[in-house]
Amino acid sequence: MWFRPSIGSFTARQGNGRNLRPGAGPGAREDLDRLFPGGSAQYLSLVAALAVISSIPWSIVSGIATLSEAVGMGVFGSLLLAAVRGQLSLVMLHNAIMRTGTLIAMVFFIVVGAIVFSLSFHLVA
Repeated sequence: MWFRPSIGSFTARQGNGRNLRPGAGPGAREDLDRLFPGGSAQYLSLVAALAVISSIPWSIVSGIATLSEAVGMGVFGSLLLAAVRGQLSLVMLHNAIMRTGTLIAMVFFIVVGAIVFSLSFHLVA
């Protein structure tokens, strides 16, 4: 048979498929622990972060929120997740605000540079 679907990592570890013993292979829990070494808390954190990230475009597309309101919901969700995980502090908040301001300034100066560059072509031609 040229195609043998594998379920998890059980078939791949058994090689050619001889002597398959269902109890000998790793279970779903071992596979989850291998993917997420931090345990189920790290898995839950990933799911919560994906929920916050996906709620932003979903609220815009569904018409529940405008762009600004959706950004506010994302910030609130991120702050809530950081507080639940115990990582929210004034130092972390200050660093996030400073990095956000730096990023906004870089984007602003790129836009200003592009405007000046295109204006130079309009003045020459």
